[in-house]
Amino acid sequence: MKQKAVTLLETLISLCVIIILLGAGVFSFSTFLGRTGLHAAARSVVSVLRSARDYAISNSKNYYVFFVTATTPETPDTYCIQTSDGIGYDPATSPYNSSKAIDKVYKLPTGINFVNIDFSKGSTTDAACFKPTGELDETTSGETSVVVRDSKNNSKTITVEKTTGRAKID
Repeated sequence: MKQKAVTLLETLISLCVIIILLGAGVFSFSTFLGRTGLHAAARSVVSVLRSARDYAISNSKNYYVFFVTATTPETPDTYCIQTSDGIGYDPATSPYNSSKAIDKVYKLPTGINFVNIDFSKGSTTDAACFKPTGELDETTSGETSVVVRDSKNNSKTITVEKTTGRAKID
């Protein structure tokens, strides 16, 4: 009885096909991870905006979400919730102060940045201000949104409705 064997050529062809399929899979997976990171960052910003709105409603005073863009590559983009402290600090007229954050200062993941922040309340141009009614307190009539972008130029826009204060990812 004759035994059939696999030739060296058949083995090499099979290995080449497997390597090509694995390479394509790794590329697809890295693209998927990049987009997932951007979406997770956008969801985190939306969550903080919603928290500030909830604080404003439950405590009956204005709450702000400050967005601070990176000034150097070593300084990540950050954002936090603040309110007036009753002893002279008013976020609408005072410069940003990270030590006044309500809970903590949030940082965007590496490679993701704020590229467009369109909020304005008084002299504050990079903060969303929520009234005790839950709506945005804006001094201009333009867009109310913030855009986050990754290193591959993919972006997500987070908009906040002025009348309801609801934040969503577009």
